[in-house]
Amino acid sequence: MSDKLIIDPDELYKLYDYRNVEEYYRFDFLSNFNSIDVDIFYDILNSLNDKELSNLNNYIFKQWSLTHLNLTIEEIKPHKRRKILQQRKYDHSKNVTKTELNNKLSKLIQDDQILSLYIMNQMLKFLYPF
Repeated sequence: MSDKLIIDPDELYKLYDYRNVEEYYRFDFLSNFNSIDVDIFYDILNSLNDKELSNLNNYIFKQWSLTHLNLTIEEIKPHKRRKILQQRKYDHSKNVTKTELNNKLSKLIQDDQILSLYIMNQMLKFLYPF
């Protein structure tokens, strides 16, 4: 499954230092994968300050809004899957804590591996400048 990510998540460790995190929050919004270490994303999220978390939240909201708009416009198949995704909402609030971000993403993903991959790729785009 790691071939479905736009870059190797280990690359994030070159930009973010998670070892000096004072308080480690136990995120759990991503599905479990055999070939992807999701703890990398959780480590990096813990290294972000409040402003960076809010910016990431805003970025994910905008990306999901665009994706959600495409789901309503295009005839994506299978129709059952499209309807399930159309019902998923991502609550937008300006300032967000780690707990709130975890809850919002958990509510969006609901242990769906495809949505987990989507969110991981959105995080990679936001966190790793190309």
